[in-house]
Amino acid sequence: MAIVLARADIVRARQLGASFDWMTQTLGNQAVEINGEAIPAPEIAAAIDAADRRYWKPEPLLLQTVSDMVIGQEAKAAGENAEAIKQDTDRVRALIAAAELTVAGSSFTLGNNQRINSVLSRLDLTKISKIQPVFLELIKDTVMADMARAEGIDKDEAYQSQMAQGASFQTHLKNKLLIELYREKHLDADAQNADFEALVAELRDNARIKYLLD
Repeated sequence: MAIVLARADIVRARQLGASFDWMTQTLGNQAVEINGEAIPAPEIAAAIDAADRRYWKPEPLLLQTVSDMVIGQEAKAAGENAEAIKQDTDRVRALIAAAELTVAGSSFTLGNNQRINSVLSRLDLTKISKIQPVFLELIKDTVMADMARAEGIDKDEAYQSQMAQGASFQTHLKNKLLIELYREKHLDADAQNADFEALVAELRDNARIKYLLD
């Protein structure tokens, strides 16, 4: 029983690792902009590393980056002091909500995203480390859904079958299904189908759960 439980733990860790490997390999090649201003690739790479919850509590570095960008843009446009704008939390919330995020050519207003809105409603720039990295997740999901469509996954039988059951699916739900099917095809399969003996060997080398196996 201990090995079964531990194996499930390793499978989850491998799936998570595959996700972060995918982001590292893929997102650095994507153009990501806020109101037409590019987020530097090193900022994206740092955000991916900081969000890896396998090793530490995830931090939302891109939320800080986006906040700084919209504050700087507003300060320049209005001729005001950026630090003064930063102190006005309601104004910063409004700036982020109105900002246009462009990922690989697809643009949308941040305030129209449910996850972003849930963060903005409790935004406190002095306690930003306590917020989940939703901006990175949004970028990842947008790129993954686009890649799924490029592969024709939206034409696959599995996708069409589920769409037929809910013709009124909203766009974000369609994208969610595309992402799930893409993950099953590219990210999760290796972890699920890994050789059992190899997993056991890995478990025995893992000090965190070794006591379960001996």
